[in-house]
Amino acid sequence: MKIKGMLLFYVHRYLHSIYLILPLLLWFVFLTTNFAIAPQYFASAIGANALVLVLLMTWVAYAVNSIISDTALSIAVVQARSWWTTYWVKWLFFALVAGLFSLIGIIFPLVRWLAPGTPFFFERLTGQHFLAAFLLMWTISMPGMAIGNFFNRHVVANRYFAVLLTILVLICGYITPTLAADYAWWHWVSWLLPPTGEALTVLNQFASLSNGQALLWAGIQLLYAGVVAGVSYAWQQRRKMA
Repeated sequence: MKIKGMLLFYVHRYLHSIYLILPLLLWFVFLTTNFAIAPQYFASAIGANALVLVLLMTWVAYAVNSIISDTALSIAVVQARSWWTTYWVKWLFFALVAGLFSLIGIIFPLVRWLAPGTPFFFERLTGQHFLAAFLLMWTISMPGMAIGNFFNRHVVANRYFAVLLTILVLICGYITPTLAADYAWWHWVSWLLPPTGEALTVLNQFASLSNGQALLWAGIQLLYAGVVAGVSYAWQQRRKMA
């Protein structure tokens, strides 16, 4: 099976599940609410976007592993002749879905910014700010997808326990800046957690969208997601369930 066919394999199953409509619906409802009142601070609004997007993309990643049966996956692997191809194409699919949601998430504030009348945002914005915001939203969702993909049914058979673990890891990642400020030993624990909290803290500072920090933290998010994805692949490859 060619890469295009493998990608369509994931797209077909995702489009025929409820896990496209429900996250999209919740995303539109949130965005409509988040950008309903003006004026507001751009960085704070984007930070709220990113936080919700992490949750939605974690859900999507976990759901994709749930809706594809072992039989269908085994057939796809045989046709692709490679466990690795099957796995990285799945991550390509994850990245495309996250990119789509991030694009929708940046279109809402962009439309409000371009609308005539009283400025919607307090800050003076340029296209660079929107590009940096899109990049950060997209990359911040990657660690969430990595965690959602890691705690799949092949690693944790009990679905409720898997969901509980996923939520716990996300919460710990989110509150890491607060805990690290009070407990020095938490810095060591934080290496295992998604760097979501630190990235959101930076994102809430408007200057980060234009001084290069956005690019730095985007790289950190992708690095963490890549490491977790690699560990997940190695673990599942060992059990022949990539």
